[in-house]
Amino acid sequence: MITDFFYKKGSSHETCQDYALCSENSIFLADGCSSAQNSDMGARILTLLAKKYESSIFYGDILERYYKIDEIFSQIGKDALEIVKDLGLNTEALFSTLLTLSCEKTEPYYVDDYDIPYRIYCSIIGDGVAAFVRNDNSIKVYDIDFKKQAPKYLAYRLFDDWEKGFWEIYYNYRTLTIYDIINGKIENKVSKVETSYEDNYIFEVDKKEFKCGAIMSDGVKTFLDNSDKEISLEVILPKILDFKQTTSNFLKRRMNRFFKDNEKDNITHYDDFSIAAINF
Repeated sequence: MITDFFYKKGSSHETCQDYALCSENSIFLADGCSSAQNSDMGARILTLLAKKYESSIFYGDILERYYKIDEIFSQIGKDALEIVKDLGLNTEALFSTLLTLSCEKTEPYYVDDYDIPYRIYCSIIGDGVAAFVRNDNSIKVYDIDFKKQAPKYLAYRLFDDWEKGFWEIYYNYRTLTIYDIINGKIENKVSKVETSYEDNYIFEVDKKEFKCGAIMSDGVKTFLDNSDKEISLEVILPKILDFKQTTSNFLKRRMNRFFKDNEKDNITHYDDFSIAAINF
């Protein structure tokens, strides 16, 4: 497996508030809140801590993972808060999403599961997009969106008044949309509105079905064509995930070419954009 990451400032931002990292088998990214001071620092802190806790986040079978992961992310939030305080930053610096994805060998539930030794695990706290490319280049998409474009951040776990205020002042709900992109068209679309208090969405897919997986900030939905019309995901994702090679730095090479083509075609993006990917 080969991992890589990339992030780029949007046209409406002075500082890139997205950040991404990767390890040998896992990828991580965070998207800081535009209106929160120093959220670029918070995004970096949360991403670095997620990488530090990698062996705990991606440990055990899926049942054990679901049981422990909430506690682990709460610990990441507490550690991040201590770092922010030590640096003298406002606690709102931690208003950031956090996405993780890993491909690893797992213990089978039953002896008959020996032919499925690898699984792909993904977690999205807040909003963002996860996409998986099949051998026929069709793409499976998981899109988390919030009605008021104000996702529930991990930081809201840290203070009761933040949690209460999110629901009383910014009452929101998230929409989970899952679909396939086949020949540039959306197929098999399923959308679900969730009013749950959960900030995290966790799912797994079978590695045998896909050749590549990626996680992205919601900046992927802010690309505009030369008429300032928003470019839909079924158009932009096949271009982003069109990897010609699968060697080291494969994602950075693709993104460099992608943005050169965008400049030539007068395509812009107003929000910060981050992506991390694994070639399986």
